Amino acid sequence: MSCRKLLAAGVLALGTLLGTGVGAAPTRYEVGPELVTNGGFESGNFSGWNASFDPTLSGVDGVAAHSGSFGAYFGEIGTPGTLVQSLATLPGSYYNIHLWLRSDGQRPNSFDVLWGGRSVYSVLDVAASAFTEIVLDPQASSALTTLELRLRNDSGFFEIDDISVRQLPEPITLALVGPGLFGLALARRRKVGEAKPAAA
Repeated sequence: MSCRKLLAAGVLALGTLLGTGVGAAPTRYEVGPELVTNGGFESGNFSGWNASFDPTLSGVDGVAAHSGSFGAYFGEIGTPGTLVQSLATLPGSYYNIHLWLRSDGQRPNSFDVLWGGRSVYSVLDVAASAFTEIVLDPQASSALTTLELRLRNDSGFFEIDDISVRQLPEPITLALVGPGLFGLALARRRKVGEAKPAAA
């Protein structure tokens, strides 16, 4: 591990002790099977990913783990490192992208998530933080959708782990529930409007 990596780990540990940048966890409600291969980097490497990075600045180790034994760290300078997977998706369906990201606060830095070539999340100069949960719910437009993560941190490191993509449940359409709800409302109105029989 590089000296810069050790320094970044110390900064992150201090930030965690001080309780800085801890994000609230959004509710997750995905139902489909896991689509990402090696999203937690528990293989100890980038297997399953089409990864582009400088091996002297980025990689997989135990320091970067959010859970399990391994996580990925990126300290790319100038040009972002990338992690890419092509996922089988159902056109028109929505998918839950879920991951954990930690920053040492060094700048400039940037983090981007692309779904099917379209940006769905982009941040610049992220402040120092403990692992923060990021949840996105984009829609698929084809049977094969590319998930791409871009990470750059010129003077420090991003750490990323537990990357997951699952299909979300299909929404119940008004076309299906509308007539039923209308019928219930009409029946209730009729019942309320009926006069009570006179007492004998």
